[in-house]
Amino acid sequence: MDANHGDKAYHVAVDVHSGTHEALIREKHGAIHISAKAMNIAWASDNRFWEWIHLPNDDFTGKYGFATAVELKQVSWLEVDGTMDLVKLAELGLSLSHEKTYEIVYHIKFKDDAFGWQNLPVTFALITPEEQKHRSEVLESRRGHSNQWHEVLGNEFKGPTTSTGKLSFGMFETSSNEKWKGGMILAGVTIRAKN
Repeated sequence: MDANHGDKAYHVAVDVHSGTHEALIREKHGAIHISAKAMNIAWASDNRFWEWIHLPNDDFTGKYGFATAVELKQVSWLEVDGTMDLVKLAELGLSLSHEKTYEIVYHIKFKDDAFGWQNLPVTFALITPEEQKHRSEVLESRRGHSNQWHEVLGNEFKGPTTSTGKLSFGMFETSSNEKWKGGMILAGVTIRAKN
């Protein structure tokens, strides 16, 4: 990505489980910010499990450009994923350089009454045209700092050597489908070059 792009927003049609929606992918200062609206979230259309919320106009929204987030009320099966077509990214001038290492971070906040996260590893997956990576993290320690935004590392990856194919990413907790969890807010993800 060219770090001189500044601040640009792209409205793109995104195919999610509940149909095709227009979602925002924003490029600010060399990083790509993908709103939760542009991600596939299992049961996001059912307000018993998830609720879309508007974010206040504060330093966080100013920095990342997220206007909405999704609040997890309760699920036993956590599945959130996204896919970016590298050809479409290149058409927008947002190509990932194969000479750089990137990281993908998830912007997450826990409410005071968050529950079900102790001893529960969440898996963060990443698939590029050249590699697959998985890492797990128990998010309970972050829950201790409720109502504060956290950047949770999904994975690091080398920029693809090809401009075709897809970049897929996601966070999952599907192994303990009898254990309910809730009280998490997801604003979106950021893909950025490492220092």
